[in-house]
Amino acid sequence: FEKGKITGGAYTIYKTPEAKTEMQKLQGMNLKLSGKLTRFIPETSPLVIAGGLKWGEMYNYMSNIPMFAMAMAYVPQVKGVMDGLEGDFVMYMTGMGPNGIPQLALLSEVKDEDVLESLIAQFGGMLQLNKVAERQYSMSMDGIQVNFGVKDKVLYATNSNEVMMAIEGEKINSLDGKYNHVFK
Repeated sequence: FEKGKITGGAYTIYKTPEAKTEMQKLQGMNLKLSGKLTRFIPETSPLVIAGGLKWGEMYNYMSNIPMFAMAMAYVPQVKGVMDGLEGDFVMYMTGMGPNGIPQLALLSEVKDEDVLESLIAQFGGMLQLNKVAERQYSMSMDGIQVNFGVKDKVLYATNSNEVMMAIEGEKINSLDGKYNHVFK
């Protein structure tokens, strides 16, 4: 205890210097969370997973792992997408829909707002996409509407109407401002 608070410390022991080097590479891909995406997360969300990542560096790192390199070789377009993403990302569930389907969302900050367009150009013909606005699409899968796109440097994919309201600029009861101490 220090000044009425519980404190602690930790350290990591590496079996080899190579293991320490690999961990430092992975840690170098992480970014501090900025909190920029909290305005899109409804405050009643029961599950939120967030992080900050340099996706392009993650792609390069994974390309050196044979199992991942083989898988990524089949879809070379993934590199362009991952190179265009950097910053906060969040995956979350906003709740259950009236049909019992989870309401989900995936958001990421982007460096390049056209990151999605190259995929749409190559694979869009395989899907029945509706263009809603510039860089914004929707599609229906088994009766579930999924909205995805890039707006204001945020890549999103969601089946939640509440999240779409926030993407479109409407104010929702969100986590925005509620956890500022986490982002300092």
